[in-house]
Amino acid sequence: MAGDVAIMHGTACESQARRIAESAGLPIIKADVTRFKNGEVSVKNVGESVRGKRIFLVQTGGRDVNNELIETLVLLDALKRAGVGKAVAVLPHFPYARQDHKDGEREPISAALVASLLKNAGADELVSVDLHSSALPGFFEGNFENVRALPLFRDFLKQSLGSSFKDVVIVSPDFGGLKRVEALANQESLAYGAFNKHRPRPSEAHVTMYLGPDVRGKTVVLLDDMIDSGSSMLPPSSALKEKGAKKVIACATHAIFSGNAVEKLEAARDLDEVIVTDSVPVQEGGKIKVIELAHLLGRVVNAMSEGKSVSALTRL
Repeated sequence: MAGDVAIMHGTACESQARRIAESAGLPIIKADVTRFKNGEVSVKNVGESVRGKRIFLVQTGGRDVNNELIETLVLLDALKRAGVGKAVAVLPHFPYARQDHKDGEREPISAALVASLLKNAGADELVSVDLHSSALPGFFEGNFENVRALPLFRDFLKQSLGSSFKDVVIVSPDFGGLKRVEALANQESLAYGAFNKHRPRPSEAHVTMYLGPDVRGKTVVLLDDMIDSGSSMLPPSSALKEKGAKKVIACATHAIFSGNAVEKLEAARDLDEVIVTDSVPVQEGGKIKVIELAHLLGRVVNAMSEGKSVSALTRL
């Protein structure tokens, strides 16, 4: 298998791609990715023949999302024109995932557009982690693996909290994330709840109601799929502390951390810890703890290459 399968990467997550390749026991095929003076992406010198091979292209949609997306498309086109057997785009954070429906008239569905662009550029299959919407795989004409990071958070919390994990309360910052919270809570027999969240404008959130068990003296885990500006985590953490919570831990797969989000999270007195994955490159330090995805994604790559189940890898 190894001779016909390899890893390739864009500039957004070279380190992660190398760790995935190491975990999967696969070689890396290099390409020179540079920019012209006007910002256009240039791809040259793909290191070896990819004809007939299955190539997993690792790239993400992070803090420079538009440039990273264009780079992904250009790399896929280079692979297609070089006769690749199958190109699999591994996008730990899927760009434009939040724009998966129309909120009003004459609006785009940008997530569907991105899926179409990836397909037309040469992606035969897609892999992502904790997609923002269950509708996203339906936008892509091909296999789209949505890998769950929930078992990684469970294992991290069990290790860090020890015997006190059994008394944790799992809370969603909004009703939209309740299924995620229920999955973990039901599997581990934990209490859970949710806030009703109102967004008067993008990157601003107000919590209006908490539905859930008493949190007095408890450690509470706020579980969400992403943290962007940080506004979705701060009001719930304050409300939980007002209700007597002993400790509040925020867990989110995608650490977008736009603007001064890190400073806001570090300064938040009611938020004790922030646990994220490296689906977007992020620096660990202070309150922020990072769970690496490389081992999990390496197993996903091997499972797909061998025709085995991917969903079985992330069952709780």
